[in-house]
Amino acid sequence: MLRWPLLALLLLSSCRAPDPPTVRADDAAPCNCASCPPPAKTVASAIPLDLPSTGEAQAVFTVAISAAGDLQVDGKKAVLGDVEPLAAAAVAAHSNLRAVVAADKDCKHGLVIAVVDQLRQAGIAKVGFAVDKLPPP
Repeated sequence: MLRWPLLALLLLSSCRAPDPPTVRADDAAPCNCASCPPPAKTVASAIPLDLPSTGEAQAVFTVAISAAGDLQVDGKKAVLGDVEPLAAAAVAAHSNLRAVVAADKDCKHGLVIAVVDQLRQAGIAKVGFAVDKLPPP
């Protein structure tokens, strides 16, 4: 009868040494012998992230701005005045909508700000910017 509890304690021990140390059932500390790997460390992120939960479909509203100042909203040609109504319609269809602004590096800064302002007025609080990775120096 005493063999099963002892066997269970030996199986629950994480020690890989040939002669594992005695482990009590209430001992929560990992083994510190030379043949066992160190316990895994948990690293917490210092940057707060707003990640979508599993199973949640993420809708994205995209606005592209060319160097000449031409706009495309979700792949269709548009003008600045079209951004707010189109974004408001998208917000009505998807409550947790995110927007991505993909602006050419040579477009006017004021146009980018105007587009972001239109998105905010339509009720989109989460706006990101598409960027290209810089080449190594």
